[in-house]
Amino acid sequence: MLRLKPLDASDLPIVAPWFDDAQTQRWLGGREWPALGFSLQGPDRQLYLALDETIPVGLLDCETYPDKSASFAVVTAPEMRKHGIGRAILAALMAEPSYSHIVRFFVGIERGNIASAALMLRCGFVEGEEDEDGFTDFEYRRS
Repeated sequence: MLRLKPLDASDLPIVAPWFDDAQTQRWLGGREWPALGFSLQGPDRQLYLALDETIPVGLLDCETYPDKSASFAVVTAPEMRKHGIGRAILAALMAEPSYSHIVRFFVGIERGNIASAALMLRCGFVEGEEDEDGFTDFEYRRS
């Protein structure tokens, strides 16, 4: 069963190599990305290591806002892609008690990132319009 564990400094060496992957770099950036996200954590922003039992399989960066919305980024360990990990991470996010008050989850997907767009659609997110920077918002609303 997949679970989310708050990311701590000792996890950074585990996730940093995932950012050596060309696809991860293309859409998010290099090895500095997880350390930067870690440094920006606070009451409204948290990073999580996604674990399948004890095996690190993904990274989640989630930021909440006063209007009961939350944006996020998901990174699946490159060797774990196409195994349903992204979907499991999103399910864990939606089930996380600290986000039970969130009514709208959203993510911006850059033009050409077909895998991420497909994941959002499979998870029930609704596709919006593409903006002038080439990003399309996908959103999921809870009732």
